[in-house]
Amino acid sequence: MPSPTPSPTPPATVPRAPSQPGYDPSTFHAPAWDGQAGGPSWGAQPAPERRSRALLVGLSGVVVLAVVAVGAYLAFFADRSVDLLDAEVGESVEAYAQQVVVGNCIESLPSDGAVGSVTVVPCDEAHQSQVIGARKYSTSTDFPGTDEVTSATAEKCTTGAIDAPDVDLSAITLSVWAPTEDSWSEGDRQGLCIASVPDTLDTSLLD
Repeated sequence: MPSPTPSPTPPATVPRAPSQPGYDPSTFHAPAWDGQAGGPSWGAQPAPERRSRALLVGLSGVVVLAVVAVGAYLAFFADRSVDLLDAEVGESVEAYAQQVVVGNCIESLPSDGAVGSVTVVPCDEAHQSQVIGARKYSTSTDFPGTDEVTSATAEKCTTGAIDAPDVDLSAITLSVWAPTEDSWSEGDRQGLCIASVPDTLDTSLLD
């Protein structure tokens, strides 16, 4: 009697890459708001009312709200003194996300996900994005939670501050950079609102 055919050896399981500290994709990959009549649409889960009101101020078209975790690369900041940039830089500079301030023009934003560093350029040079708003938190406050810190920052994220008549507001994409629990423990107390355009700008949105 022939020996039974042995079962094939299952393929080795490829281990999953470890998550980056302080970054939860399910939390920070916010769905787009389609801006259609009848209210905002965030997939199956509607946005909190206060966030939708913030987005509706001064908008003339579709705006996407992306929420991004800042501070996932905490190794860069350990035992380092990080100075904030000036609102207007004189030359291109690589900066950590926690150094960026309102007024800074950013060459391009990284893909959705955690933000480590960006290239900040003078606003009269080609760029896609600019910091147009910020939400600062008290240094004595405990981390209020991911939902609270992103919602509070999103309330400051509108196109109302934009003063650029030649820019089509309907083409603007708004993104929120919010502290994570880990970056909060390292002293990160600022959430930022970033406005981006599909092509490039060579002027400030805040002029």
